[in-house]
Amino acid sequence: METDNLIHRFNDYLMHFLSIRSIKEKTDALIKKKALESSIEKFLGKFPDYWKPAINYSNSLKDLKVYVAELSAKIAELEISNVTIQNITYEFYSSNAVKKLLCFNNY
Repeated sequence: METDNLIHRFNDYLMHFLSIRSIKEKTDALIKKKALESSIEKFLGKFPDYWKPAINYSNSLKDLKVYVAELSAKIAELEISNVTIQNITYEFYSSNAVKKLLCFNNY
């Protein structure tokens, strides 16, 4: 189904990403910091600056970029957990904390 609500599409994409890429560490579901940041950039990469969207997508695209910028700032404020896996230390965010930051009530 085609929709011009890009914020909702982004939220669905991120929820799916968190559900398939999160790892369970003790009692928490964690997502790698680097993987989360690259997935957000990958989604925005689908809409390059040189692309001229249709009129119904242009406002939605502007709203999406504002939403993603605000979300990225909130994610940067989250607590980072350092987990060592096979003698390599990785930075993780709590998947549940990231999910709580998503807002599905944007129109």
